[in-house]
Amino acid sequence: MKYIWERKEWFDFKCNEAVLLKPLSELRVLEGKLLGQVASLDIKLETEAQADVLVEETIRTAEIEGQKLNRDAVRSSVAFKLGLPRGVGPHDRNRVIRV
Repeated sequence: MKYIWERKEWFDFKCNEAVLLKPLSELRVLEGKLLGQVASLDIKLETEAQADVLVEETIRTAEIEGQKLNRDAVRSSVAFKLGLPRGVGPHDRNRVIRV
């Protein structure tokens, strides 16, 4: 299976909205529930939860692009950018991830 950007016709993307409507609607409901739970956290926990999401998104995006990032370095960089404690692992200035 190819990624969409690997296809010659990627710029003319077509999809069946009827097939996507139900799962996307369910996803939005779950997203709303998650956002409600995050809003009930204190600000420090909310920021830490956001950091966890940013770390995971960064790692997964890099994997899609064929790169392998050091999770501890990403976590440390994200924590630094959000003003949190350094996080786990050394802060490697050669691997700082722009957030």
